Amino acid sequence: MLGKKGTSEEGFTLVEMIVVVAVLGILVAIVVPALLSAVDRSKQRRSMADMANIARASGMYQVDNGRFPPGLAALQPDYMGTVPPTDGWGAGFVYTPAGNQRSYQLISLGKDGAVGPAAPPLWMNEPFEVDLIMDTGLFIQMPSGQ
Repeated sequence: MLGKKGTSEEGFTLVEMIVVVAVLGILVAIVVPALLSAVDRSKQRRSMADMANIARASGMYQVDNGRFPPGLAALQPDYMGTVPPTDGWGAGFVYTPAGNQRSYQLISLGKDGAVGPAAPPLWMNEPFEVDLIMDTGLFIQMPSGQ
């Protein structure tokens, strides 16, 4: 379509372009944090599932041997094909048997990789920094809502 003086009126105005860029910016601001939270949640749940599998294998070891394993390597290959070498964040699990091997503690240090739970920011619903602690097959510390 030709307007006055034979110029074309096709294309976008600067205001339309700014509106599109603003809408895209808002969408990115909403989607990226949700995506990052979903990735962390999946790492946390993977760690918890691996810990539960280790607890089941440790229980079978205890039934057969009258004590819990001295280390995670003792579970392979009879009780667990392969013990996961790391938690969801790539840190090794901390396995500590009691002196008499009648109990044990299994810990994943969480996203921050530091011992002890970190206080999550007030706005955060899922504290991924919290250590996951299992004592003789039962979770004694995990995120709320799990």
